[in-house]
Amino acid sequence: MFRRPSKLFRPSRVDTFGGLKHLALSTDQNLSASFIRSLMSSKQGLIAVTLTILPPLLINTTLGFLLFTSHSFFSLSLAKLPFFHHPHDPTSSSSNYHPSHLDLSETDGTDRINLHTLMTGPSVIPYHPTLLSAIAGAGAGLLQGAAFTPIENVVKLLRDSASSITSILLRVLQLPLPKPATTVNTPASPLQALKQFLSSESWVKSPSWWTGWRWAMARDAISYSVFFAAFDVTRRVALRVRGFMTGTYEQSWSNFILFSPRQPTPNDEDSSGHAPTSARVAQAVTIVTGGVMASVAAEVVSRPIRASQKILSGPEALSSRYPLLHTYKTQGIKPFIRSETSLARIASESPLRRAVKRLGWRMAAVGPWGFGFLVWAWVGGEV
Repeated sequence: MFRRPSKLFRPSRVDTFGGLKHLALSTDQNLSASFIRSLMSSKQGLIAVTLTILPPLLINTTLGFLLFTSHSFFSLSLAKLPFFHHPHDPTSSSSNYHPSHLDLSETDGTDRINLHTLMTGPSVIPYHPTLLSAIAGAGAGLLQGAAFTPIENVVKLLRDSASSITSILLRVLQLPLPKPATTVNTPASPLQALKQFLSSESWVKSPSWWTGWRWAMARDAISYSVFFAAFDVTRRVALRVRGFMTGTYEQSWSNFILFSPRQPTPNDEDSSGHAPTSARVAQAVTIVTGGVMASVAAEVVSRPIRASQKILSGPEALSSRYPLLHTYKTQGIKPFIRSETSLARIASESPLRRAVKRLGWRMAAVGPWGFGFLVWAWVGGEV
């Protein structure tokens, strides 16, 4: 996984901590460190945490495998087009310098499409790499959006019976049960919710599994195009930081972005061909920082599509002929760029507190992977 760091920073499709948040709200608490400590102090606390976190992790892992495998396939296929070939022979001495770990596997400078390259991704930097990565990301996003649509509807189905699931966990953990008013009009068990859904007319007469597939595919195509393009820039900047640290490129601030290639000296790398620890760690820090920024950028560009879908399916669609234009004229651009969580809590929390909590959750999701990636670079792993 560390050999393909973009996997560590991809946006999650299903909220990993959603189950724990709902469990905390059911006991009139917020998800915090104190709630986690009280939960883990019970005998069945570890089981409850596992049951709420494991399913989202499995879904995100499966969708991530599909996303990166399809991105590799599109990247390898597009790299064979003449438009993405370097102007000169990549094996000639007049071409741009490639790091030693980016080997060219074919005479035209492209990778072969096989199981290894699909799993690890391209090892060759093509011509116009950011454009290629953006197009491949859009194609991979289309496939993942189509695959995620039925999963998203299943998640909504389980959300309908979330009160019954939470009640079961609360009884097992011996925590206070929610008020009876919160369980009215909800199925008595997840099995009953599934039976009601399968017996409903919407399931029999309409393809309910695929409701909203156009929105999901459009959202994923745009967001993952931005994510992979931004991460491609991050990866190449990290290579330049590594070259700057090892002296592979001319150490001039005016030449920091566009380096003039020169032949590496024997002192640039050790006898095993590995860069010094400081260069690897600097490269890893650049990738971690850029990965977080790419993930945030992908989330931000998807917000207008989510907001438009919500507006067109809400009461605004009935009260106005052009609901999107009406929302923009009456409320401005903010409803299209703010997250749903921010809109729900804007009245109860200060901007500083929201920013701190948002940063905390971001670090909680990325922190372990980012720290592991830095350790991987520190102990000698190539990134």
